[in-house]
Amino acid sequence: IGGSYKLNEYTIFGQYGMSEFTAKVDGAKTTQKDNGFEVGAGRQDKLNDKVTLFTKASYTNTDSETKDTAKVTDKG
Repeated sequence: IGGSYKLNEYTIFGQYGMSEFTAKVDGAKTTQKDNGFEVGAGRQDKLNDKVTLFTKASYTNTDSETKDTAKVTDKG
């Protein structure tokens, strides 16, 4: 999810995203969770009729977490 706001010659923007994935194989379960956000400002400058300069400054933060669960059986 994200949004932007035009402020004079700049575009202020922000976005947030998250995902979760679970895999099960032979009694073992792995869960991966990711989330992150980005905020910043950007602008476009038309240098001539063929060239446009795009600039952006932003801060990005991401977090990733993995959990493993395995069933242990003793056959001895």
